[in-house]
Amino acid sequence: MLDLQYQKVYDRSIFKIYKEFTIFRHSLRLTITTIVRFLIGNLLELQQSYWILLTIIVIMRPSYSLTKNRVKSRVIGTILGALTDVAIVLLTQNTIIYAIIAVLSLVIGFSLIKQNYRNGAAFITLYVIFMYALISPNVLEVIQFRVFDTLIGATLAFIGNYILWPVWEAKKIKNFLIDTVKGFEAYLIEINKYYHQKGETATSYNLSRKEAFLKVGNLNAAYQRLLQEPKSKQENSAIIYDIITISNTLLSSLSALSMFIKNNERGLAPKQFDIYMKHIITNLQ
Repeated sequence: MLDLQYQKVYDRSIFKIYKEFTIFRHSLRLTITTIVRFLIGNLLELQQSYWILLTIIVIMRPSYSLTKNRVKSRVIGTILGALTDVAIVLLTQNTIIYAIIAVLSLVIGFSLIKQNYRNGAAFITLYVIFMYALISPNVLEVIQFRVFDTLIGATLAFIGNYILWPVWEAKKIKNFLIDTVKGFEAYLIEINKYYHQKGETATSYNLSRKEAFLKVGNLNAAYQRLLQEPKSKQENSAIIYDIITISNTLLSSLSALSMFIKNNERGLAPKQFDIYMKHIITNLQ
């Protein structure tokens, strides 16, 4: 038992160190990418080169798949917003209309930014362009720079996340697997306690059930991110898929067992039940 406690402390320490190292690599990757942006901005003498910097900071994420999704959403959203800007500018040059659209776009854009990043980026583009339209007569040129700078920033973010110490999901999915198994262990222990005790379910039982579902959900999300990475980086994807299938099946079985115990009268726990529980919990540990 003492060795098991030491092992749990060791696993938590290793996971914490790995997480901090991942954050450090992301910080270093982001720093180098922004330095490259400054070099490109000075070389091309862009008017609003800081848009490239903002795009990089907003898009880049610690994992490749998240950055890839943000790049796609940002580029599509910016292009949609730019096309809408061009259509409105060709229809009217009224600055009052520009101001109204800018205010509405700002509110809608920030309300959508977490729910749908692509649409949020489109409305933010509308806001930025029409705010510039109030002080700059050449709106079409501003739209051109906005799209051009966004494409440069998105390209730098994508390349930087791919070649500068990327964090592939196949390397860190083990941590999600470990957390999932620990969640199963805690949930099964609570089910065992609940079977031997009478009355309503304890708070610890409800918490362990919630944690088990959350950890399996995190594992499924990690696998989905793995599938979005390059094929060459999807190591052992077939084995990981089998393990995730087993994990979801085990969670379903644990839920069915707990519901059966809850909906049926409980007598004394059979001796065989305790033997099976002890054996399964030991294997999970």
